[in-house]
Amino acid sequence: MVMCAATPVSSAAQAANLLLGGVHARYGDSLSGTAGTVGIDADLRGAGAAARGSMAVSQFLTGEWAWQASGRAILARPLGSTLAVGLLASGSLNDYEGGQVSGEWLASGVVNQAVHGWSLTGQIGGGAVRQIDANTLGFGTAVATAGREIVSGVTAQGNLGVVAAPTVAYADLGFDAAYEHARLSLEGGVGVRMGDIRDDPYGRVRLAYHATESITVEASAGRYAPDLVGFQEGLYGTLGLRMALTERDHATPGVMPVVVEPVDDSLVAVTVRYTGPAQQVRIAGAWNGWRPVDMHALGAGRWRVVLPIPPGIHEFSLVVDGERWVVPDGAVTVPDQLGGAVAVLVVSPRS
Repeated sequence: MVMCAATPVSSAAQAANLLLGGVHARYGDSLSGTAGTVGIDADLRGAGAAARGSMAVSQFLTGEWAWQASGRAILARPLGSTLAVGLLASGSLNDYEGGQVSGEWLASGVVNQAVHGWSLTGQIGGGAVRQIDANTLGFGTAVATAGREIVSGVTAQGNLGVVAAPTVAYADLGFDAAYEHARLSLEGGVGVRMGDIRDDPYGRVRLAYHATESITVEASAGRYAPDLVGFQEGLYGTLGLRMALTERDHATPGVMPVVVEPVDDSLVAVTVRYTGPAQQVRIAGAWNGWRPVDMHALGAGRWRVVLPIPPGIHEFSLVVDGERWVVPDGAVTVPDQLGGAVAVLVVSPRS
């Protein structure tokens, strides 16, 4: 895919992207070739809630066309400093040539527990699929994942999922990893599908270079496994360019959302900006197993703490008044295990 993404709306709570470009892919016997693509996606986040939706239309060089839409939303609530529960709803709809319509809808409960640096997530739910032959099939699913930061900037996660329908059942066993360093991001995963829809191993890889705060060059490739919808295995390759037309929203011009300053060889001072109502703000991150630590109010929405954080790129969140998990205003974020977002903190190596 060759893709440009323009961001006309962006803030700490929401973002919208316009996508233009092309894709070269083969998905079983239904879709194959090169296509031009136009689409839009949007994100919305709030205290304890997150949602994302996208839609794209593709015109193939051979004359065929297709469109697809997808979305997901989650409501999450912390039950202490290391435990959270949530409700997740997701769905997708695909139409090929105005006749081959398929889709999938899922609702599930999610539990996430942080234990000694590990993030453990369980999910159980059910839904329905409309297959490419127009049949509708109900199914149940259960997923368990375990992930952690291995070394600075490197995270890994193992997952096991089971899907059961009236006429078919299968399980997925997979492993995912991600690496962040300065302007470079690399992520990927491999998996194997077992049971009634067994298949050769599948996988994906994505490389992104953050040229500036508003421009990212990315490339990806992978192989899909057969699924309940009725598609056979698929291959794809993409090349993309994401461009943000507006700067990341900062509530106070000239004030950085996260500032990291070295104190000595082992300690750094972290200052964050959170302008919402708060009597207490604590910080929790991957560097200490997500155990919240009190921050000190500096006034004007700024909070500070001195911590022994090693050099590298770390994920973190703020805990407001002991119950609300949020990210600092305007901070760079990445997706978390519950479908929401966590902030990113960069500690430079000591000279």
